[in-house]
Amino acid sequence: MYDPELWLWFAGGFMTGGRQSDALLAEFGGDVETIYKLGAKDYIRVTGSAATAKNLSDKSLIRPREILKWCKDNGVSLMTPDNPLYPEKLRLMPHKPIALYYKGTFIDFDAVCAVGMVGTRSMSEYGRRSACTIALELARCGAAVVSGMAAGIDGISHRGALDGGGYTAAVLGCGIDRPYPEFHADLMAEIAEKGCVMTEYPPFTPPRGLNFPARNRIISGLSSSVFVVEGGRKSGAMITARAALFQGRDLCALPGKIGETNSEGPNELLRQGARLAASAGDILKIYSMANGIDLSKLSFNPDKETEVPKSYSSRFSASKSEATSADPAAQTALSQPDIIKPDPAETARPEKQSRKAAEVSEPEDKADDTQKSRERAAALLTDDELAIWNAMGNGICMPDTLFDAYGGSRVLTLLSLMEIKGTVCSTPGGGYKRI
Repeated sequence: MYDPELWLWFAGGFMTGGRQSDALLAEFGGDVETIYKLGAKDYIRVTGSAATAKNLSDKSLIRPREILKWCKDNGVSLMTPDNPLYPEKLRLMPHKPIALYYKGTFIDFDAVCAVGMVGTRSMSEYGRRSACTIALELARCGAAVVSGMAAGIDGISHRGALDGGGYTAAVLGCGIDRPYPEFHADLMAEIAEKGCVMTEYPPFTPPRGLNFPARNRIISGLSSSVFVVEGGRKSGAMITARAALFQGRDLCALPGKIGETNSEGPNELLRQGARLAASAGDILKIYSMANGIDLSKLSFNPDKETEVPKSYSSRFSASKSEATSADPAAQTALSQPDIIKPDPAETARPEKQSRKAAEVSEPEDKADDTQKSRERAAALLTDDELAIWNAMGNGICMPDTLFDAYGGSRVLTLLSLMEIKGTVCSTPGGGYKRI
């Protein structure tokens, strides 16, 4: 018989699910009622831990009942290993979580292709744009995006999945009563509405440093494949990567520039045999037969395309430094000086031209181009993207000038999507301008 009070009592005996809780569940067939009735000697015999025996010898259910009442009052649900929806992916992995508190829709993770996207909080522009674009396309193709809602790559990955109209799950390293970081409060609310926010930590648990490495095993555990975008050799993303390998998950990494700290982790994984992923198609091609995956919705499929689609041209031409680092041929081409052949009609013109004609024609051409640009933006952009496009004004716009009005992570994501659609382009120094 399902008894959430007993499961929360059992979870309270450990900091997180681990070897000792696994041992007890295995010894007694997952029967938490039998485990509740045991004495200290039995706990020591199975776990070998006097501290665990002491914790579980306290049979009070006051705290579990308080937690359950708080969950009921705040719209939080509970997932435990005896629930039919508890993922087999988690059930079979070492150190499975005993209780998951969640808001939103807890899908059947065993039946979907879920991709864990992780990376550094101190992301580069290259990492930001890559994470946003790939998460959006994963979502469009029917994959679920799983991440940790941290600042940087995690938040951008969630945002991209939501804007792609797909499902995303956020695994927290604190209680579900608080957003962490705080500026992701709106993002957390949207994930709970359209996806799922979950944690193994009870309400009012602060975001301690030790919580996050433990949280990462759940991100990889729920996923079919883990994709490392950016991170140093000792970053949290690499902890997730090691958990993925330990759990037998597929591992992918975004190639980065040699010598940059954010690229050290992914490049090291690639040297060790991780699959190179520079697009959503690189990740999804081995899951093409999975339920709900539709590769025809990819804007760029490396197995089918030989050229970069036009919609991606602004993304790849915005920065010569990025193009040259990724493509030696491009480096050679870009190193050649531009050769402009004179127009015979131009050379035949008299040296003196009518300044008045030039002064009149230039503003008219500029006005015509501006109108065409506005019409193109109106045709390609969503209402939210168009609002950002209009707010940018003429000239170079720095994203942080739009944060107060539209929200930081939202602005960065929308700018990435607008760049993909070819209505804005990035400029040196982190700015953007309309095109």
